[in-house]
Amino acid sequence: MANFKDLPLPLQMKIYRLHLLHDEPVTPEQHDDNVRHGLTFHSYSEKHVPPILHAVTDREDVLATVYYGENMFDFRTPAEIFHFKWITKLRHLRLIRRVTCDWNGTSKYATEVFRVLGQMKSLEELVIRTEEKNMLRQLLYSKKRYQRVGLDDPSPQQQLLILQFPGMLGLLSLSGIRSVRFAVMLNAKGEESGGPIPGGVLETLVAPRLMGPKPRKRSTR
Repeated sequence: MANFKDLPLPLQMKIYRLHLLHDEPVTPEQHDDNVRHGLTFHSYSEKHVPPILHAVTDREDVLATVYYGENMFDFRTPAEIFHFKWITKLRHLRLIRRVTCDWNGTSKYATEVFRVLGQMKSLEELVIRTEEKNMLRQLLYSKKRYQRVGLDDPSPQQQLLILQFPGMLGLLSLSGIRSVRFAVMLNAKGEESGGPIPGGVLETLVAPRLMGPKPRKRSTR
């Protein structure tokens, strides 16, 4: 009697992809639903994967590449990405190629978040939602450089202050990402606000830096 594995491999893979791929970015809540196997609790010491990876052990590597490598993963808070890291095997973390995340004035753990992204060695597409003008406002206030005219139309010199924003050090540690884009923020209602300053530092200096080649490792000889 014929069974699923008797089907041609391309047809099997098409069925696997229907099960593993999502039309919309995978949120932490969706990921938890995908990997928790119907459980109501799991500890951080456990690493979870979609159940089909357990059922098809002979193709686990291929199916993991489909789920982790072809879906877009969307994170709104540092807590979400830290949770994701702790329940994900490192070898699966290294398969992830597409990520969207938030970076704003409340993300005091942004450096650590970007370091987690640095563990995603296959990362090819990074979309960062942000509010560059609001970030500059915070820096101008903190450095007592507040000028009314500078808030609505910051000068090129003022815009360079963004390089001192918390998390920038971690962000600039990333490199070799094929596509980096800064986008508008979304509130709880899905309304858009902020975004990068057109032609500003994030677009003209930071994004090209992240898309530049990875630094070569120094020879130990």
